[in-house]
Amino acid sequence: MALFDRLRHGPIRERDDEGTLCVSGYQWDEQRLSRQLASAAAPAAGVIAGIGLLTQHPALGLIALIFGLALLMAVFHRRVRERIVIFVRDGAIATPHGTPQRFFRSRLSFNHDAIASIELTSDCEGFGVMLFTTEGQSVLLSQRMHKADARFVAVQLSKALREMRESLSTLSRDQHHASDVAWVH
Repeated sequence: MALFDRLRHGPIRERDDEGTLCVSGYQWDEQRLSRQLASAAAPAAGVIAGIGLLTQHPALGLIALIFGLALLMAVFHRRVRERIVIFVRDGAIATPHGTPQRFFRSRLSFNHDAIASIELTSDCEGFGVMLFTTEGQSVLLSQRMHKADARFVAVQLSKALREMRESLSTLSRDQHHASDVAWVH
C-alpha cells in the first residue's frame, strides 16, 4: 500500500478516563489516490486548453476554460466515499457514512456480538468487505476496491472487533471479580 493510501486509512480507538476501550473501529475510503488523479486529468487538460485558446479565440477559450474549471470542481467536490465502522462498548455498530447499499444507514440493526466474520468479497466491479452474522445476515461494508486494500480493511476491522471483545471480556471479568470480593466481606 502506497504512503498516500496509508494516510487515508486509520484505526479509531477511544478510551475513557480509566483507560477502558469505549470505541474501536476503522476508517478508509473506496478509491485510490491514483484513480482520483486520473479522473482530474481531463478537466485539467480543458483548463489548460482554455487558457491557450484565450489569446487566439477568446470566446472559444473562455468556454473551454469555464467547462474545464467546472469539471475540475466536480471532480474535487465529488468526494471519494469515506467509510467508517465503529464498534461501541454498548454493543452498537455505527456506520456514520452509511454502507454502499444504504448510504443513510448510520447504525446496523444488530450488535457486534452477532458478528461471525468480516471478510474480503469480490464482484464484477472489484473487491469489497463483507460482514457476516451468526444468524446468516450479510452486510456489504465497502465495494469497488483493489484486492489488497479490501483485504487490509477486512483485517483491520477484524482487529478492531477483537480488541473490543477482549476489552469487554476483561471489563466483565473485573466486574465479576469485584462482586465476588464484595460478597466475601
